[in-house]
Amino acid sequence: LSIPTFFLALSGSKKPDSNDASANTTAVGTSQSTKNTFTVNDFESTWMNSDMPSRHPRFHSTVSRHDDRFFEETHHVKAATTENNGNDKDETNLQIKAELDRHASETMHFSVYREDLRNRIENMLTSPIEVAEKLWEVKISSGAIGSSGAISKVKSEAITTRQQVSNEIRALKRQPTKGRLWKDAVGDTKPMESVLLFRSHHALADGASIM
Repeated sequence: LSIPTFFLALSGSKKPDSNDASANTTAVGTSQSTKNTFTVNDFESTWMNSDMPSRHPRFHSTVSRHDDRFFEETHHVKAATTENNGNDKDETNLQIKAELDRHASETMHFSVYREDLRNRIENMLTSPIEVAEKLWEVKISSGAIGSSGAISKVKSEAITTRQQVSNEIRALKRQPTKGRLWKDAVGDTKPMESVLLFRSHHALADGASIM
């Protein structure tokens, strides 16, 4: 098997989406767990905003079921035409987002420091990928910062301390809002981490066919 595998560890607060009308309004009692974690929806939005399908169509290709010497593009991304007011592009984007569900998934976070992370990496390195269905995948999990070992204990403690200082400074500037929680109540949450565990089949970077 030749299945490159790597992970990204993220920690911090997400910037509000100016296009999202609900970004600045939160109902009392609503969970804030996703505000400081990276989700599948975040991955899909980042993927589409970076125009990955048209820049790197190989990520939306599979090995042909009929002849494994060739690739098949799942989506033929093309510019929207003026005649249909961009409906082609909108429809293609919806199809791509639906197809990304086969590549990106959320899973339980790691419970044993670095041991679970190592076991999952070993499993992804040794288990086969059905190349007729996809050439890559990413598994996303979130939990308390430092719990997985993807971010070292030293860095986790530094991030936590920085967050505590930020919370204390924000608390001094608190301004109550009529009939609602303090504006900065969400800032009191503890730092979280998200781990994105990627793997791909070596055919993804087949230089000869890319040329």
